[in-house]
Amino acid sequence: MKIQVLQSNPIHVFPNGTSLESLAIRANGQILTTVITAPELYLVDPTINSSATLIHTFSAYEVLTGIVEVEFDQFYVIAGNYSFVSGTTPGSYSIFHVDMVADVPEGQLLNGLGLLSREEGLIYVADSFAGVIRLLNVYTGEIHVAINDTLTQPATEDGLAVNGVHVSPSGEKKYAYFTNTDRGILARVLIHPNGSAIGQAEIVASNLPVDDFTFDRDGNVIQALIGANEVVKIDVETGNVTLLAGSLNSTVLEEPTMAQFGRREDDRKSVYVSRNGGFGKATQVGGAVLRIELAGKVQGLKRRRR
Repeated sequence: MKIQVLQSNPIHVFPNGTSLESLAIRANGQILTTVITAPELYLVDPTINSSATLIHTFSAYEVLTGIVEVEFDQFYVIAGNYSFVSGTTPGSYSIFHVDMVADVPEGQLLNGLGLLSREEGLIYVADSFAGVIRLLNVYTGEIHVAINDTLTQPATEDGLAVNGVHVSPSGEKKYAYFTNTDRGILARVLIHPNGSAIGQAEIVASNLPVDDFTFDRDGNVIQALIGANEVVKIDVETGNVTLLAGSLNSTVLEEPTMAQFGRREDDRKSVYVSRNGGFGKATQVGGAVLRIELAGKVQGLKRRRR
């Protein structure tokens, strides 16, 4: 592994016992983050030591997991029932866009979300315990299994399998990239325009305690390693891993879960990271949103306002 250790700066730190799961960046730079220890969605300003504003509490649920932007400033979020003590409640998961978009009674643990088609309103939904990637049409509510591969499935009984899922931002061929936490891999599979898989998935990088991720403008993966307290860059063609920030004993990056680039001119070289905080462990810190300033040419995609 190449090493390029950078500083992680707290944007907002939540109280102990609050664990963050995922985040999305608005076009104006503000950060939306989901909480997995409560059914809460927060808005955080992208400045050091900023405050957090509670946007909504989904009172009929216990947790929020994935979040993704489809149309401009229109976000979709997963709500469901899960606890670190009793585990998941299959069939309890729904996807919301202010009003409910779709109930997923067959969902076992809906986790990561990834955009397939902004125009058609198609998003991937990682079902971590079922070991499949579902495809949701947010306009019709129709949902079905799009990718079911050995590499999306758990390696052990009750293992947390497919976790983050995102579509490659460039290249002649379109791939769905996904992480499998139980298998410790980042993998990809070639996909049809309708989101179904072409052939079998392949491993991009392995032996990594992976959670969710994003892409930089060169197509590299910026990966949160929840079990290593690190954020790394993975070259998707070679599998080479470069450490960007954190270490096994880091409390600043205690169990990072998601990484997203800023969207303003002044923060496209910055990665915002949600922190679990080690909830459920004997030692823990509060969940947090952190900002990592990346050196050199590493930066996110420049997205136009629609």
